[in-house]
Amino acid sequence: MSENRLSEQDQAPDFVAKPVFGKLLSLLEHAESRPIVLVFVPSLGTPMSRGVLAQMQQVVADFDLAGVSLYAITRSRPEIAQDFVPRHHLLFPTIVDMGGEIFSKYGVGRLCLKSTVRSFNPRRIRKGLSTWSHGFGRIESGFFAPTAVISIQKGGRIGCAQYSDSLWPQWAFLEILAELTGSE
Repeated sequence: MSENRLSEQDQAPDFVAKPVFGKLLSLLEHAESRPIVLVFVPSLGTPMSRGVLAQMQQVVADFDLAGVSLYAITRSRPEIAQDFVPRHHLLFPTIVDMGGEIFSKYGVGRLCLKSTVRSFNPRRIRKGLSTWSHGFGRIESGFFAPTAVISIQKGGRIGCAQYSDSLWPQWAFLEILAELTGSE
């Protein structure tokens, strides 16, 4: 678990990165014009990350219509992301953070042993079984790493910072969108 987790109203740490297919992004410069949601998925090869990406794919049009940018950030290698993004027709930009600098700035670390063990509770496994339908990719480091969703309000303040406490996260993306846009 990371010690520097962010919370509501913290200033979002800035970074400059280029999505796999896209133009250079300066986070705080982009946040001046619109809200942003960053979704941290450790490895594109794990069923858990693929489940989160599938959830994102289902809501990307809603985010776009609301004027909210949606980004995935992964620690997968660039060549894996360059193959994965078009193969799975991802409609949102995906940023590779192989060295983990962005993950670290946003407090996304590893699951603690207690959370990892808790993930293997039969009830949690049953909830997480649907993620296995998204398949396995190339095995990389980060299999037992958590995901996180960080919303950034227009202007650069954190709206919400949600860190998974298990291997089987289910994010309420439409609720996060509603909070950012002030709609129900």
